[in-house]
Amino acid sequence: MGPQLSKATVSTSAESARRLAVTRQHLAGKLPAKATREHILSVVRDLTFVQWDPIDVVAPSHVLSLWNRVGNFRLSDLDRLLWDEKKLFKHWANFAALIVLTEDYPLYYSMMKRYPESIGKSWGQRKPRTRKFLAEHKALGKSILNQLKKGPLQLTQFEEYAPTKSADGWTPGSDVSRMLFHLELSGEVMVAGHQGNRNIWALSEVFLPKWVERKELAEEEVERITAQRAIRALGTASPREINYYFPRGRYQNLKKALESLLEDSTIHQVRVAEFQEREERYVHDLDLGLLESMKDDDWQP
Repeated sequence: MGPQLSKATVSTSAESARRLAVTRQHLAGKLPAKATREHILSVVRDLTFVQWDPIDVVAPSHVLSLWNRVGNFRLSDLDRLLWDEKKLFKHWANFAALIVLTEDYPLYYSMMKRYPESIGKSWGQRKPRTRKFLAEHKALGKSILNQLKKGPLQLTQFEEYAPTKSADGWTPGSDVSRMLFHLELSGEVMVAGHQGNRNIWALSEVFLPKWVERKELAEEEVERITAQRAIRALGTASPREINYYFPRGRYQNLKKALESLLEDSTIHQVRVAEFQEREERYVHDLDLGLLESMKDDDWQP
């Protein structure tokens, strides 16, 4: 049973729900005549992230994602936003590297300060495994941070680096790469550039500009904000979709956050006529007018 609603459920068609999703994902309407850095920021702001993947068949996936939404942008503009202006930064989520907004840093900082307790239930046994690894490798973590005090480094430049493979013999790794992963999620280090496809690591306190807000928010506030961002990015969304989309399985009590947002009418339950769903589906109050406009024959994918 879902939470009790104080207002009537919104009803819509599958066509309108799909059009809203495509619109909120910046895949409707005309492309800008000239793509700028502000267009790139607008896409990342509305999507909450663009997945980073350097594998290059046609082009890297983050380039394809942006190209589909802003058109023929300059790769130098993306690099400038990441490494010079630092309005974007690279961050790791559940099994995915992401490009995210630096203006959203308080959301990530709040989860970083609580790491590894901020690992969500959907990450399986990651939390106890993380606690165990960090307890057993304290000296390695301190050593990595001390080495980075002298300047940025690539993975293979750390003194302790020794490549290993997983039990299946397929996935490469090392204790250093695992520790960098945990230090990134705890906010100690971050990616400060690339040498080809290799990350260049730096101390977060050195790389981040002074204007970045380092403010720790209460867990409940973070989950109210991130749930809204996920719903708006998807148009309409179920709890399962919200949890998976943003911030990628990090919720501790999503049900409570959704009940709170429903109570103050920030979000509304929506019923899509042609969908047979087991879970509730939600739409943000700010998108009700946009959802209604999806019936317009002038809408263009």
